Amino acid sequence: MSIYRLKPAFQSLLRPLMQFLRRANITPNQLTLTAVLFSVSMGVWIFLGGPHNGHPYLFLPLFLFCRMALNALDGMMAREFKMQSTRGAFYNELGDIISDIAIFAGFFSFYLIHTPGLAIFITLVILSEFVGVIGPLIYHGREISLSELRRY
Repeated sequence: MSIYRLKPAFQSLLRPLMQFLRRANITPNQLTLTAVLFSVSMGVWIFLGGPHNGHPYLFLPLFLFCRMALNALDGMMAREFKMQSTRGAFYNELGDIISDIAIFAGFFSFYLIHTPGLAIFITLVILSEFVGVIGPLIYHGREISLSELRRY
């Protein structure tokens, strides 16, 4: 079982919202920017709230769901309405990196979290995003077969 098996059903649920956003002249890049600003805001709220204020954590699952929806919507909208661009792909990948850093950096205010360990974790998150960007450049797509991978 993979989370990617849920993706078509999730996208189907989002399609009416995507149609509404398109009619409202919202662009995929605007959705990406919204996700970044939302993530930075959440990261700051977590940082300022620290370990003693539980309010940010009550909203964290809802935030993560909304961020996932925005990430899905920007890609769906770009593909389905032929709004794909090199700039948009760059913004999308950079936005994912900034968003991840913002969320995880919020936890630096926790005195019980090992700061060097969190820094290493954030670095690994950035590296995984970087590999996600480089992969399509090398393999011309995100999914390749095992036999193709063995050639490299």
